[in-house]
Amino acid sequence: WLAKALGPLFLRLMPEVPPGHPAIGLITLNFAANGLGLDNAATPIGLKAMKALQELNPSDTIASNAQILFLVLNASSLTLLPVTIFMYRAQQGAPDPTLVFLPILLATSCSTIVGFLAVAFMQRLRVWDPVVLAYLAFLEEEMKRRPERIREIPADMLKRAARLTEGVAVGDDEVLPDDVTM
Repeated sequence: WLAKALGPLFLRLMPEVPPGHPAIGLITLNFAANGLGLDNAATPIGLKAMKALQELNPSDTIASNAQILFLVLNASSLTLLPVTIFMYRAQQGAPDPTLVFLPILLATSCSTIVGFLAVAFMQRLRVWDPVVLAYLAFLEEEMKRRPERIREIPADMLKRAARLTEGVAVGDDEVLPDDVTM
């Protein structure tokens, strides 16, 4: 459902990617994993997304506009919930592992906005497109209306997440099963 919700936005920002192309689903999954701070999951999905974008690229030596935008947004790594960092801090005995939440949110938000605007300027993206503006307005309204949703994660929830992901290894060349919905 996330790919369907974000698909129109990515299709406006990456007009050379046709509707329904697997790259949109992979890009959405990558952003979701990065947003949750799940770096080990985000990396292989990001590589698959870039390969899917390369299928649409007529050049083997020059990155397409969609690849450049994806790379910049991925490298800026907007992190809404840095679970991995929280787990590392908890494992190291930090008294409040989530204390870094706000600085991480601010830093990654700024890096994503600056990266996006730089690419938008160079690629002459239509950032005033009604669909793009609708997504931005929705995010702004949600933050205004529900600022209480931005809060620290309880330590017991972090420990549960650490137990659930303990020993999980993901390889960059791992094939996603056919039943994965994107």
